[in-house]
Amino acid sequence: MASPIALLPIELHITILSLLTFADQIRASQTCTLWQTLLNEAKILEDSRYQIPPPFFVLQIHKLLGLFTHRPNGQISMDDRPVPSGLVFRVENQKLVEGFYYQENENDESIDGNFTNLFSKSTNFLDEPLFKVPAECLTINHDNENVSINLYSKKKMFIFCTEWVKTYNLHAPPTVKELLETIINEAHDELEGDWGVYSDEPEMIPCGLDFEKGCWLAVHIVTDLRAGDIDVCLRRVEFS
Repeated sequence: MASPIALLPIELHITILSLLTFADQIRASQTCTLWQTLLNEAKILEDSRYQIPPPFFVLQIHKLLGLFTHRPNGQISMDDRPVPSGLVFRVENQKLVEGFYYQENENDESIDGNFTNLFSKSTNFLDEPLFKVPAECLTINHDNENVSINLYSKKKMFIFCTEWVKTYNLHAPPTVKELLETIINEAHDELEGDWGVYSDEPEMIPCGLDFEKGCWLAVHIVTDLRAGDIDVCLRRVEFS
């Protein structure tokens, strides 16, 4: 016998799913085949997984890459702030082996955040485009058809430094997973030593779970830096 919720009209399912937070959409995609299909295929739900961080006026960036706002002083400085919500992944032998969406506890930083597995077969969010140009903006006259992704890595004294730049066509963006694999395969040589991602104190994420040891990295979009480009910061993290 079918579950009563499965008998609801598809439009009502989409309405329910559209009310979920981004992290809850990931979890919902792992509950049943119907919600998995709707979350992966319904355009209105896919569009809800994008944000327009300042100073972007056209590009929408996937929410898997959480937002980090730097101080407007020409440098990216962490100021001892906790790791914000976003994507964390583990690299082993220069391969992406597992990844989670980390949602920090905004009400109490001392309480563990939530981790949602992104490598479930039912979750395709990693395979979605890194950025989009809204349909109503396609007619805007751009200076060129390219967008640059600038990678910053964590250095000493809470300062990030530009390590690597890659250019993509505005209308042929990489997927989120392709960006991660590009960083692993192409940007690795630009990062000195053990990814060149280090600091005087490790970036700690409060966590009550037992994660595999290894090279864990957090990746975020840097806002308020420069319009037109996508600025990505890479941080080495550990779990407490």
